Amino acid sequence: MRKLNLIFLSLILIVVACQEEISPKLPENLVYNTNNVTLKVGEAFTSVTPTVEGDEGFTFGIAGVSNDNFDGISIDKTTGVISVSEGNQLASGLTYVLDISVSNSAGSSVFEGAFTINIIPLDLPRNLVYNPNSLTLKKGESETSDAPTLNGASPYSFSYQSSTNVHSFVSIDAETGAITIDGTNSEIGDYILDITVENEDGSATFESAFTIHIMGDYNVTDGYYFLEVGEAAKQEYQLVSAKVEGPSLTAIDREGFYQGYAYFTAGQYNLVKITSQEIEASYGGTMEIAHNETQQECDESGYSLISSNQDENSFAISVDGFYVMTYDETLSEIIFDQITSASLIGDATEYGWGDDTNLSENVSVSNDGATWSISNITLNEGAARFRLNCRWNIDRRIDNSQNYDNSNGYAFYTQFGGSFSHLVSGNEGSNLTISERAVYTVTLMWDATNGWTASLTKTGEAEPLPLYPDAIYISGDATAYGWAAPGVNADAIMHKLAGGDTNEGIFWKIAYLETGKDFKIAETGWGDVNIGFAEVDEFDANGVTVSNNSGNMGISASGMYMIVLDLRSDMVKLSIKSPEVYGIGEAFGSWNEDVAGNLFTVDDVNKTITSPAFVADGSLRSYVHHAWIPDWWNAEFVLNTGAIEYRNDNQNDPTAVAVSTGQTVTYSFDDNTGTIN
Repeated sequence: MRKLNLIFLSLILIVVACQEEISPKLPENLVYNTNNVTLKVGEAFTSVTPTVEGDEGFTFGIAGVSNDNFDGISIDKTTGVISVSEGNQLASGLTYVLDISVSNSAGSSVFEGAFTINIIPLDLPRNLVYNPNSLTLKKGESETSDAPTLNGASPYSFSYQSSTNVHSFVSIDAETGAITIDGTNSEIGDYILDITVENEDGSATFESAFTIHIMGDYNVTDGYYFLEVGEAAKQEYQLVSAKVEGPSLTAIDREGFYQGYAYFTAGQYNLVKITSQEIEASYGGTMEIAHNETQQECDESGYSLISSNQDENSFAISVDGFYVMTYDETLSEIIFDQITSASLIGDATEYGWGDDTNLSENVSVSNDGATWSISNITLNEGAARFRLNCRWNIDRRIDNSQNYDNSNGYAFYTQFGGSFSHLVSGNEGSNLTISERAVYTVTLMWDATNGWTASLTKTGEAEPLPLYPDAIYISGDATAYGWAAPGVNADAIMHKLAGGDTNEGIFWKIAYLETGKDFKIAETGWGDVNIGFAEVDEFDANGVTVSNNSGNMGISASGMYMIVLDLRSDMVKLSIKSPEVYGIGEAFGSWNEDVAGNLFTVDDVNKTITSPAFVADGSLRSYVHHAWIPDWWNAEFVLNTGAIEYRNDNQNDPTAVAVSTGQTVTYSFDDNTGTIN
């Protein structure tokens, strides 16, 4: 029995042992030695091999991740080693919690939150600041900048890049970023450096982080300058290319001509040519006073002229003030002239185009700029220009009787047109326009930054202008028109003056008058203005004698006459004189007024007036001179396709009529016709 019990016990032990072999153990107690890591964006990582309990033959996997996009995280299915690939796309600021599955022959276990990966930003170099962020020094000087400040993981490694090769004189401390300029090899110029900084997380380039400005002795742009002896060059003393007076009131380029405006202090000066911030040439010479021979000036002070030579002695500017200065390479001459006045001229002003209205009420001239202004001035609707020192230009023609042309020297502008918001020198721009008769404040200004500017400000209403007849005619049996009512024969009309409101009230006509017969002057249809002898308040003392023919008027000798009627100032004034018709301009060889050689011939027999032969090809320009007419062009006319065209009809230059050398023009004023032969 005891033997049987032992046998039975042995069988039980064998069965239990067999049952233990048949029931394998599940994975448990998964442990990573470090189960929480912090990585920078894109950083690679490999974990240690984890430990796990259970039957051998484990297979590892990622059962879940707390964030959806976990590309770049992987696990070795055999060892359980977790890897993060380099350059992965794991997002900065996120935490990735991994659930790890482990399986064996007994089954699978999931270990939630078994591994955590924290992603933080890269600590790249950033916020690079040099203070100051530039160095300015003369060629030959050496200097080192302060080290920059920046953020990011240190240590750093610095380098620079530049579009210009500056490595021969620019270096950077690789550890501190301080920049050194070696004056031994430096070159004049502006150099912009891009700075690259590297650290353990990568690199960053800071564009235009540092500027190096290497100057020459004269830190200005290339060009001609007035340079005070012993002083630094000033940009505002530069002369720049400018147009000069051209034929027929045009503006033309002149190679080698330069002009500028500036405030100068008294001292000794040279004209210098600066290239690459160094003096290439210096000019000086003996100064003399010159004058415009053909134009009026505000006074007789003239302007300073220097026949210049290279390396000559300096010249003196003796008075602090505002000046215009020029240099002409062709004639090798320097001009400077103190601007002592600014004025407005034109038909919009009280004196028309014949005289200046000075802007003298408020004048300020200093190193900061120049200002001239006048207030409470009545301007008419019309045109105007600004002038300096009462000049249109400074005339440096070799032969003043010849046209403006580069082969005949030059004349540079001292006047401005364009618009009040945008002034333009000389004939480059149209006249200034005043659109309304009113009371104004007018200001002309200059400063080194803005150049010439102006303003026109309306401050009140003007007194109304006097009213004059729209048309005046000459009638009578002493004329070619008989006693037909004024206005019936259009050729009998008396012409208004060009020039705008200031010339309103003056009428003129050239006509043949026959002695022993009568004439009158009247508005259309014998209206209110109906002038016989008794209606004239004043006859011109320098004109012919006018007789009283039963209330009409008559003259003592038949012939061609210039008849001028002035109705201004509540008076009736009449002048009758022998006509003085002149040519002017290119075709007549001169723009000077009243040249004796350009006087036309009066033919009282044929009732015509004929020019001298044209001395050059050009445009026909002719006018009649009379003391009561302010400017030659106020009574200008040309022959256009057989008919006389009067300037007053459109207030602009007359039609350009081409004529040839040797031709003449003949006018028949009674019927306003003519011929060119």
